[in-house]
Amino acid sequence: MSETEGLPVTIMEAMSSGIPIIATDVGGTAELVNNDCCKLLSPCVTSEELSDELKEFYIRQDKDMLRFNAKNQWENLVNAEKNYTEFAEFLVSLCK
Repeated sequence: MSETEGLPVTIMEAMSSGIPIIATDVGGTAELVNNDCCKLLSPCVTSEELSDELKEFYIRQDKDMLRFNAKNQWENLVNAEKNYTEFAEFLVSLCK
């Protein structure tokens, strides 16, 4: 749980492996985390609230869907290979 954040690389790395995320809504975290694969918590989350969220996640029946969605979110937003290729193709199209 971060109190401050830029664009969280550890969250991107976890999502690339299909790991669902529970994170605080600080910095650029909300750009990556949505309710389809993850859970955003208040920046002022208490230990009790975090504990409740972890217990709720543990009993969820749709973990495979959350894992798939986390990987998909990463693929669509921050996969460097995909993004660099698309950006290079865009630049080439400007030169035509």
